[in-house]
Amino acid sequence: MPTTQASKLYRVAWCDPAGGVNSLLTTAGQRSRASVCTIGQDDLERIFILEPWAKRVPPDQLISKIFETQFKHQPAIFGVDASGPQLMFFQTLKKEARDRNIRINLRGVSERVDKITFIETVLQPVVAQGRLLRPVDGECVDLKAEWQTFPSGSYRDIMDALARAVWLLPSSLPAHLRVMDRMQLKRYLERTGMDVAQVELRLAQHADLTGVR
Repeated sequence: MPTTQASKLYRVAWCDPAGGVNSLLTTAGQRSRASVCTIGQDDLERIFILEPWAKRVPPDQLISKIFETQFKHQPAIFGVDASGPQLMFFQTLKKEARDRNIRINLRGVSERVDKITFIETVLQPVVAQGRLLRPVDGECVDLKAEWQTFPSGSYRDIMDALARAVWLLPSSLPAHLRVMDRMQLKRYLERTGMDVAQVELRLAQHADLTGVR
């Protein structure tokens, strides 16, 4: 399995505080846990899952977990679900960060797409391209369990946090792709297994960045 130094990755994290704010049943047959997922992307656009976590905890313990994750991984962006009743938690989290003088780039996001659709839409392409890399089994037991039972399993919190974190990653072309000419880039992207629509999107980004069409 490919490896890399985490410090060389562009790192982001996502938190869904659902289980930390309300541990009741969310939808029919589905239970909710608070989840935090940290990932990193390298120059080859491979996405490394650095720390997948989920647990039913009270808000103060979840805030401690978020700050612990920030100190450990130093993500460039820390996204937090701030839709509906989660907004109060997000506001409390921002106040705690200010009061403790913790440097953290919090980004509250209102989720508008259901978990199953979002997971399938965001994760399926990167998995199909072989760009999503996980840690060893012992470090992702809960994530593996969710993956194996998706979409009918009781939990999908870590998979959703993972998809939301992937969504936070920058969409612009890495530097090593910008120096390729259009045909070199097209051949490279096709070899990665990227579908036609995504290849065309990347070629358009390349043209915008280089001024060459």
